[in-house]
Amino acid sequence: MNKGPAMAGASISAAKRESPLPGGLAAIGKLPLYVFLLAAAFYLILCGCVLAISLRLTHGTFTYALDDAYIHLAIAKNISLHGVFGVNSHEFAAASSSILWPYLLASVFVFTGPALLVPLLLQILIALLILWLAYRMLRSYGTTSGVYACCVLCGLVLVTPMVAMTFVAMEHLLHALVTLLFALVAVGYLHEERPGIWVVLGSAALLTSVRYEGGFLVAAVALLFFLGRKLWQAVAVSVAGLVPMVGFGLYSLSHGGFFLPNSLLIKGPHHPAMIVYHLFTLFRECPEMFVLVAAALLLLGAGELRGKGRSLLILFLLATLLHQALASFGWFFRYEAYLVAFGFITIAAVAPEAVQKFHLRRAWALLFLVVVATPLLFRGALAMVQTPLATSDIYHQQVQLARFFARYYPSGRIALNDIGAVSYFSDPYLTDLVGLGSTEIARAQVKSFAQQGAKGRHSMDAGFYAIEQNHIEVIAIYKDWFELNGDAPKGWIEVGSWKPPGSRLLGHDFSPVILGGKEITFYGVGAENAAQLKHNLEEFHASLPPENQKLAAP
Repeated sequence: MNKGPAMAGASISAAKRESPLPGGLAAIGKLPLYVFLLAAAFYLILCGCVLAISLRLTHGTFTYALDDAYIHLAIAKNISLHGVFGVNSHEFAAASSSILWPYLLASVFVFTGPALLVPLLLQILIALLILWLAYRMLRSYGTTSGVYACCVLCGLVLVTPMVAMTFVAMEHLLHALVTLLFALVAVGYLHEERPGIWVVLGSAALLTSVRYEGGFLVAAVALLFFLGRKLWQAVAVSVAGLVPMVGFGLYSLSHGGFFLPNSLLIKGPHHPAMIVYHLFTLFRECPEMFVLVAAALLLLGAGELRGKGRSLLILFLLATLLHQALASFGWFFRYEAYLVAFGFITIAAVAPEAVQKFHLRRAWALLFLVVVATPLLFRGALAMVQTPLATSDIYHQQVQLARFFARYYPSGRIALNDIGAVSYFSDPYLTDLVGLGSTEIARAQVKSFAQQGAKGRHSMDAGFYAIEQNHIEVIAIYKDWFELNGDAPKGWIEVGSWKPPGSRLLGHDFSPVILGGKEITFYGVGAENAAQLKHNLEEFHASLPPENQKLAAP
């Protein structure tokens, strides 16, 4: 007897009746397209609101939320104009944790020139692609409730947080997109061998080229393939993930750099004890990730989930474990953004099926969703408030520094600890005293951190030497970073300082939210350079924003 259509219809009806949440979430059907369109509109409206507030705080000057965005812009500018991967136009330096992102910007710059808004437009396109992929994921897992799906996608916008990452304008949204894509194709191949292995391998290579932390998910997928007795596929996906990193590492070594980017060596854990320490600090460092991990473990622990949903949750947990041990959370929501997006949409996609299998009452199901969502939504709200404030901080400090050096030292020899905006808006010979953009400084920093631990102070041993060897004229740094609160080094003459003014928003005064120090101190190296620097600062003082003028002290 043919029971196909009739049985299918009965199953769908039964799923709708049994589902403890509204709308038959466990049913298989078509999710309305308006869900994606509403979420996309929600994202664009929030971006517009943040942009409007930001422009008001920055006197109409478009500004990104981190100086690091300008580092990538400077690298991409130098790639497109000079064929050099670095912040100085004629000196290689692996100052980015992403291999692909600077080259992607540079490929657009070939047609547009080094335009400031290119990263912003790319971020918007990538965010919309994430929402589309998440929409398709919800639909493929049987979600038919438009209300639920719309809440999930709008929640994804908030918790990632997409708007903040749009104004950070680096590779983090692209990392989240490719993470979702790779996880889905890998799990599809694991269970159904669809799509083909070459799609999986290409996605693995793409993921690690976007950001080195992509290797965590590649390792997790390789482990699942191995446990699923797909042995040669496990080896192949591991090799595919290593190819971009090894290739760029060899290129870096051939140009006098490290095998790994300077940023990874400087910011990563430098002692085995730090790896163990990181494993036990998830709740303190990132409570919203702790909640996602707890929710994923709860869904897995009940033992009812099978198939792709279970595999996705396992991948999320494995990638989070590796990230927790070997990388960092925080720094304006960005380091964990890909994991938050991956975990949130995966839990949201499989939760309706799990809730139905657990036979939970609607009240318990809703309580579960509220407990998971609350800290994540707080993260989203905080990001929405802090993003325009961060753009204001960068405008009043780094952008003003860039204006100053572009006017008075456009091709001079300067030393800084925040290098992005200055290197993008002008073309000085720049020594980075933190080490991201200067390999000789990075070598000393890695040695110092290995001895002092990751929480040690920035070493200035190599900095003093580099300043002398590179014939530096002017230095602008956070002196408390380098323990220079006493007498300045020999030959350094302190000329003045700038203090960030903070911002006023919604009737409240906010201290700087993103800056690394309380004030920037200017030094001239030698009496002649100090006298010229003092004159330049006094002349430039009148062109500072009004709120900066009250705090500048040349």
